[in-house]
Amino acid sequence: MSKNPPPSLFSALDGLSLEGIGEVVHFPLTADPAGFHHLLLAECALRQIPQLKQVVFILSNGLHPDPTKRKNIPEGEIRLSLLRQALVSFADPELSYPARLAMDKQSPLKLKGEAWEISTAEFRWERPVRLAEHVMRLKEGKGFEHHREKSAESSEKQNDDRISMLIGTDLLIRMLDGKIFSDEDLEAIEEGALLLVVPRGKENLPELVQSLKEQRGVVLRVGVLDPEWLPQPLRVLLNLSSTVIRRSVQAGQSLLGFMPESASDMIQSRGLYQDENLPMSEKNWLGHCQKLEMELEVHAKKLLSMLDALQKMGQKHTISFVESGTGGRIAAAFTAVPGASRHLNQVLVPYSRESQFDLLGTSGKRHSTVSHERAQALARKFQQKTGSDWVLAETGMAGPLSPERRSRKNGVSFLALAGKNSVDQESFMKTIKIESNPFFSKKEHQLEFSVEALKWLLIQLEAEKS
Repeated sequence: MSKNPPPSLFSALDGLSLEGIGEVVHFPLTADPAGFHHLLLAECALRQIPQLKQVVFILSNGLHPDPTKRKNIPEGEIRLSLLRQALVSFADPELSYPARLAMDKQSPLKLKGEAWEISTAEFRWERPVRLAEHVMRLKEGKGFEHHREKSAESSEKQNDDRISMLIGTDLLIRMLDGKIFSDEDLEAIEEGALLLVVPRGKENLPELVQSLKEQRGVVLRVGVLDPEWLPQPLRVLLNLSSTVIRRSVQAGQSLLGFMPESASDMIQSRGLYQDENLPMSEKNWLGHCQKLEMELEVHAKKLLSMLDALQKMGQKHTISFVESGTGGRIAAAFTAVPGASRHLNQVLVPYSRESQFDLLGTSGKRHSTVSHERAQALARKFQQKTGSDWVLAETGMAGPLSPERRSRKNGVSFLALAGKNSVDQESFMKTIKIESNPFFSKKEHQLEFSVEALKWLLIQLEAEKS
């Protein structure tokens, strides 16, 4: 690794070095289910903090203090078994996809053997157990019972000053809500905890900590864990989430890129996370797809209105679509809107590489199937063929993700818009890259690519209209 030696942990609030972290970090989690993303957070901490020797996973009893969290989850013993199987297999290249990637980079995983423990302390209580309670109990020196594949005494040593807790950015966001975290909770966390967080998504960690200071009156000690301590191929796995894993189960998608095979087999054999009888929710695969389909319908109607307006103004309004990764979903959404025939010329879905070569000729072999150049070539050729004022071309990789797939473009789509300037009739080309969560199912990717394509197209047409 290219990282320098300690000090290795810095405050999210002021950027100053954080000292005093002990040999043990605690990681409270529901593990519903556990996936590689959980284990890589722990792996990142072990790599970044030299003195850290062990991560203790505090498994929830399933009675979550947050009223917005899922209520109907597998019993604790099932989640415990899934988490244990994931941890036992994680660092073994023969059993773990991340371990193989790490070995390829000559950087074997550290989360193995004595580096992890599982606590089921919460299982004692038939009520929600709050994060602040764990902090206070650990400060008081009250121990946890541990569960391992082999019997071993915990080498747990407490930080004399603060309890180090590994948490997700989403938990910091929930701390802004007084219905989830009381003032007393936050005071206990402020006084007794050092929170270790890996920045995720578009959340600005310093701004989030500052918001907690301004809105809740607490100055939390938050240390920033840097994903760059992980081997580069593993960092994408931090985009994974338990919600995405559950959706993937419902979509019938392989889980081998999300967790070890033994844990995946257990989910399949027990029929876990099918959620067939649960109310429709965006957190369920079907509910998420339905939400995206509704968004697609809304933007298809907006496209019709935009093209109608351009036509009335005497501007360019005929359009054609070339779709690869989306499989024709953009055109299907538009043709479902009454009046689309006033503007739509042709649709082409060259799904295979060979069919794209039929349109592009031998020049199509010069560039990757999923690239700016390929999208531009498809748009340009189809405009020449159809004579349409506008041609929107899309080429992307919708997945699903597989450990065997060599390409790392899953969840990536490229768009190109070929048009003609209304003033001087000069042709022009615009392109954009769309990046989605690489762990979404194929249908989710296709729908999200389609929604983002229409959003971008509307922006380009609005500029032409102006």
